[in-house]
Amino acid sequence: MNPNIPDPTKAGAVAGAGSVSGRRRRKAGGLQRPEGPPLVISQLSLPGTDSDARERRRGSADMARLLIAQTCADLEEAARIVQCGRAVRSASGVVLKRSSDGYVYASGLVTCGSPWSCLSCSYKIRAKRARHIAQAVAAHLASGGGVLFGTFTMSHDRSEPLEGLWQILSSGWAHMTAGRQWIDFKQAFDLVGSIKSVEVTHGGNGWHPHLHVLFFVGAPMNDFDREDDYRAFRRDLRERWIHWFRTKQGRNVSQEFGTRFDPVKADDSAKVGVYCTKVGYELAMADTKVGRGEGQRHPFAIAHDAAHYGDKADVMLLREWIVGSKRKRSIQWSGAQIKAYVSVEADKSDHELAQEEQVGDESLLVLDRDLWRQIINRPDGARAGFIRIFESGGDCFDALYYLAEHGITAELTEDGPLAMLRLNDPNPNNQSRRIDHVPTNHAN
Repeated sequence: MNPNIPDPTKAGAVAGAGSVSGRRRRKAGGLQRPEGPPLVISQLSLPGTDSDARERRRGSADMARLLIAQTCADLEEAARIVQCGRAVRSASGVVLKRSSDGYVYASGLVTCGSPWSCLSCSYKIRAKRARHIAQAVAAHLASGGGVLFGTFTMSHDRSEPLEGLWQILSSGWAHMTAGRQWIDFKQAFDLVGSIKSVEVTHGGNGWHPHLHVLFFVGAPMNDFDREDDYRAFRRDLRERWIHWFRTKQGRNVSQEFGTRFDPVKADDSAKVGVYCTKVGYELAMADTKVGRGEGQRHPFAIAHDAAHYGDKADVMLLREWIVGSKRKRSIQWSGAQIKAYVSVEADKSDHELAQEEQVGDESLLVLDRDLWRQIINRPDGARAGFIRIFESGGDCFDALYYLAEHGITAELTEDGPLAMLRLNDPNPNNQSRRIDHVPTNHAN
């Protein structure tokens, strides 16, 4: 762009409301989709996760769950989180399964369905959402449409509680997408739908909730295609966002950083599947970041730090987070056309996605309820190490020795189609046929 030519997306540009009405007449003929063959979308698959990363995530999930049980048991909102992955749904026990990519997991457990406070459920929910989003983006681009990735932020300070800030953010978006002005906006830019994700971090200025939104438009908009529309689209949304916070909330929103819009590119059909997956992954998985970082921390990083360093301030933040995020949906779809790209998946609740089990995965063995409780109740991350055995090619006998090293005496029986590991039963009249047994004092 020529630096001597003013950018209409900067401060001082004409307000968005008037520019929308001025473009209505262009809609009479409709926007023309680009000519040429449709894009060929390559395989949509999430980035691979190695076994070490999986074990760290499982260990972090177990530590966070134990921490919540110890410090948040008085909170009604924490009850299901504490039981998630611990309580067994089936009287027959827990079935260990392996997916096609080598991921081993325990099925038949109670799930809390929280994408906010439970790392295990969050990953399952957001991984599925990421695939759905990538599928919708890829399908829309293949049909000749355009997609823009928008971010919306607001000012805040550390004295403000999370729940109040979240409500203000939600009200701001409700204002953006309501009334005749929004209808005119959608018609002017051929906006057919959107996918909205809420991301929350915490830093020096307190809680920082903000929005990431994918906008699906009839044809690509960027600095080369429909350049005037692209600039007007950004300007209109930015001005409406800033105006609402200034007039209704008395908050200043940065002209430069309050909103941001980036086109999702589709100029290389060989790479668009990978790129769409990346977009879906970034939109859906933002809040699953774990570990101590600088500046802004995600809630799972706060839980991680609270568990590892015992900071009471982090525990209080975690309590506030569990209460404030309760019953909030992580990702919301709008628009029948883009929902149709993924059939019924877009309308499934977070809890439904958390409960779903992959069809066709290989069943490895069964663990009885008592043994599972022994494994999951240990504070040393025994569950993560136990599952790692099977991901790294180990078998039931390796698992027996691993449990013995952790002070858990177990036995292997064959009472059904799958081998079963159970706690050692001292009752000599037990009818189960014992195959092998490793006492703890022989573990080494």
